[in-house]
Amino acid sequence: MPPFPKISLLPQSQDEPGWAKELRPFAYAYLEHRIYEQVGPHPCLAKCLGINDENALVLRRMANGSIQNYLLTHPRPDFATRAQWVVEIAHGMGHLHGAGVLWNDCSIFNTLVSDDGAHALICDFGSAVIWPAVACPRIDVAPPPYAVPLSHAFGSGNPWAPDLFALAGVALFLLSWQHPCAAVPGLDGWGNEEEYMERIAAHERSEFDKLDPKRFGEHFAQVVDRGFWLKHADGQQFARELEDALKHWKEAFSRGDLPDPDTMIREIPANVPDGG
Repeated sequence: MPPFPKISLLPQSQDEPGWAKELRPFAYAYLEHRIYEQVGPHPCLAKCLGINDENALVLRRMANGSIQNYLLTHPRPDFATRAQWVVEIAHGMGHLHGAGVLWNDCSIFNTLVSDDGAHALICDFGSAVIWPAVACPRIDVAPPPYAVPLSHAFGSGNPWAPDLFALAGVALFLLSWQHPCAAVPGLDGWGNEEEYMERIAAHERSEFDKLDPKRFGEHFAQVVDRGFWLKHADGQQFARELEDALKHWKEAFSRGDLPDPDTMIREIPANVPDGG
């Protein structure tokens, strides 16, 4: 018998099918379910249906899977859609922070695409931390180059440093189609491991990528830069600034003051379908 009480799985329907995460020790499923209980429901969080008889956490099935999977199997969404995803990822993160939870694993692997492709929802809170008392880079599990450098996190004193830095990296990629530190655009932007490690070292020197304001607008350029420098109080402030940046971009784009950023991407990677 597991050392925790079994949590009942809510009845499923055709409208809300479930997806069971890979089997792990029951404690992991219980702790992740505890996070869902702590934060409560939110439109930008994948819905948790409970724990099944095999002690696996069950989420509402999202047919499109993660953003990473979606980008590998679909034509690249337009800039406005990707920017909306960034805003919604930030709102999901902000909801966690408002409930005292550090996500600690922000990436395009742990964000899901809605069935219509228009929205993003965050998931995978197995590494989350409830009420971190201080910055927690030592337990940051985001992959490089999305992991915040230790000296940068401790120097900021920001308790949400791992999340804010990773979100800045996710925003940079989804907006510009280029990973932080990557040599070229696309999902696989590093030429080789040596080049990858050399470019990652730039983060240890506090050298961070920037968005071109002439291409993306001053607001997006500033909010992503502030994210890398951990200037946001939490994910909620980050989300509000991203939402405001998207509003300003739409207004400037409609006036013809800004170009379509996607027309300036140097290369469409071969492993991503061309939307024509």
